[in-house]
Amino acid sequence: MNRILVAAIIWLTAGHVLSAQQSSRHALELTTGYTSLAAGLDFPSDDEVDPGSSVKEFYQPVLALGWTFSYRKRWELSLMASATMTVYDRSYYPYTEEVKGNKVYDYGSGPERVERNYSAVPAVSADFRYKWLLRTNVEMYSGLGIGVSFVFPVPYLYIAPVGIKAGGRRVYAIAEVNCSPHTTFGMAGIGVRIGNGKESQARWRRSQAVIR
Repeated sequence: MNRILVAAIIWLTAGHVLSAQQSSRHALELTTGYTSLAAGLDFPSDDEVDPGSSVKEFYQPVLALGWTFSYRKRWELSLMASATMTVYDRSYYPYTEEVKGNKVYDYGSGPERVERNYSAVPAVSADFRYKWLLRTNVEMYSGLGIGVSFVFPVPYLYIAPVGIKAGGRRVYAIAEVNCSPHTTFGMAGIGVRIGNGKESQARWRRSQAVIR
């Protein structure tokens, strides 16, 4: 019974979202995806790792927030900021000293202590998207832009061969295959359109004229 109720709620919600057309030129998009290649530069290099320790890396999903503006029927600009939480454990092993002062580490007995380290890797970009498929509730696009990661401050290209938006007037789902300062290989999330579009503004002006 619970499964039927949950399925019905999802179906009704999806139907409501897909029932309306897009009417706003502004949108906020919250997305997540696989961490970018630039984020890996925040981990300690081999030169920084002590011979008596080892580092185990944990790649975390990136969290990105973007603002998009549709300034033409098929073109939109997306300004995106993201943060990737990098996590790594540094393990320290016990050792004994030889006569000449050289340390001999006992890797077989396991580490004597493990330290967990955290850091955030921010990035920003400006992306242009061209919508080559426009339907009532579905848009497909390709994107090209430029961005930078603050860990390794060299410009990176944003390339999205294909992306899709599916939804209604206010809420929609977004997913794309990409390579960018924020995510590598792909991302997915939700978008929320804000404000009023040209059609809504025209209706508001006509209503004001009638009142006057």
